[in-house]
Amino acid sequence: MTAYGGSFFDTTQLQWYGGAGTILASNGNYTTLTIKNRTPILPVGNPIRDPGVGQITYLSDPSTTSFYFDELAMSVGSQLAMSSELAGSLTLAKLSGDFTGAIHIQAGHTFTLPQADLPASVYVYDGATATLPADIFLTRTTLSVGGLLLGVREVQLYSKAHLILQATGNNDHTPVSSFSFHGVRSMHDSQMTLEAGVTLHAVTIIADDDSTIQGASFTLNATTA
Repeated sequence: MTAYGGSFFDTTQLQWYGGAGTILASNGNYTTLTIKNRTPILPVGNPIRDPGVGQITYLSDPSTTSFYFDELAMSVGSQLAMSSELAGSLTLAKLSGDFTGAIHIQAGHTFTLPQADLPASVYVYDGATATLPADIFLTRTTLSVGGLLLGVREVQLYSKAHLILQATGNNDHTPVSSFSFHGVRSMHDSQMTLEAGVTLHAVTIIADDDSTIQGASFTLNATTA
């Protein structure tokens, strides 16, 4: 078992740095990265540092640009990102957590998760690519898409989940600022936000009375409820 902690990624020493509570454990062929940092959700590169809380755990290794974990466990507001110094990919077989963690996918990076539910928020920045299953479920987490989103056809939001579609983003076979889903369901005080200039094409959009849809324009090819 190896534990990392203490500071941001150091460009003078290409090492795996993480906030206190970051543990990489390998049991045979099964590798788990556990991040349990009490940290606010801040944009990548935010200069504010509070010594009383953890910071983003950055992945970096001079010997590889591809990271694979059998499981990433995130809790207590933890955050993860690959170092912006290196292009690379992050692939997870399983994502677990308490719905407070966040994964940041920066420009030049790719993220792959074959799991339908997202127990941590995922932020896909301009120039980044994320591949997720055809049907995804968010509960109390956020999916923010400012880059390319691949694979997703159905999005379901529950219990204050938030889907943010940015003007710099798009998904399969659509131009920038345009998204196309078969269906979007927003329930239990969830929210969908379309930034200015974004167009959403969907066959079905379903939202209950407690949920909100904010945005410039969307096109329905079938029904809404």
